[in-house]
Amino acid sequence: MMYRTGRSAIPNVTFMKTILLLITVLFSSMALSSCTNDEGETEFDRITPEEEQQTALAKTEQKEQVH
Repeated sequence: MMYRTGRSAIPNVTFMKTILLLITVLFSSMALSSCTNDEGETEFDRITPEEEQQTALAKTEQKEQVH
């Protein structure tokens, strides 16, 4: 004879999916927050076309002076 309890022996699948989703979101947020750049500066310097042209002109003048 089997006695029935108020709860099933298998946990609620929806509850398990919710817990798994929360764990996934937690680990994802931890991974993203650890990969941020806290230096505040960009790695690349932004230059205008005029600055680029002046730099190229200065380089060619230096090469001419060396030769």
